[in-house]
Amino acid sequence: MKHTFFALSLLATALFLTNCTNNVPVKKDYAKEVDEGTFSGNTYSNKVLGWKITFPDTWIVTEKKSLENADERSKAMVGDTTTSTKTIKRLLAFQKNFDNNFQSTREDFKGRDQASYQAIKHAVRKQVYFGYLDQRFNVDTTSSIDNIDGVAFDCFEIMLYDQTGKKFATQLLYSTILKDSYFNVIINYSNEKDKETLLKAFKKSTFKQ
Repeated sequence: MKHTFFALSLLATALFLTNCTNNVPVKKDYAKEVDEGTFSGNTYSNKVLGWKITFPDTWIVTEKKSLENADERSKAMVGDTTTSTKTIKRLLAFQKNFDNNFQSTREDFKGRDQASYQAIKHAVRKQVYFGYLDQRFNVDTTSSIDNIDGVAFDCFEIMLYDQTGKKFATQLLYSTILKDSYFNVIINYSNEKDKETLLKAFKKSTFKQ
């Protein structure tokens, strides 16, 4: 089980270290790009989580194949041959480009307790942080709790700086246990305008309790 959750950190790291999600063509058959959930226009719904989110109609849904390729590149980069992502359900992922994007996943957490969640959360954060350091990025992080429509999310913010000390990218890792699922959201942005668009979409999410 730990290998599966460890894969979440690989998913997170992959988005900034590869550009495989760039130049993805616009697709309207969105159902093929998620493992579960439904679309009505640019609104995505997931019955398992009771989650509904509307993404910007000028952005595009990311191809599932692109995310799978990112997984493989990331695992190859860190020399991992054992991690499996087969039990991770890919939910909505959308993007403006490979620097500004949103990704969400869930995995069954039934029978696991809060202590297990905390251990996994800290392990993922540690792996992501040191993954960036290994790639010689200058990194700063902060932690917080964000409440979205009554659901408390743990938020881990990773800020990346170039050699001159200028911040060039930010990554937000949101996680929570919701309806016996480990629910994970990754938001990447490189500028304030796209940050506002991404956070506005996510924070307007609704959760059916």
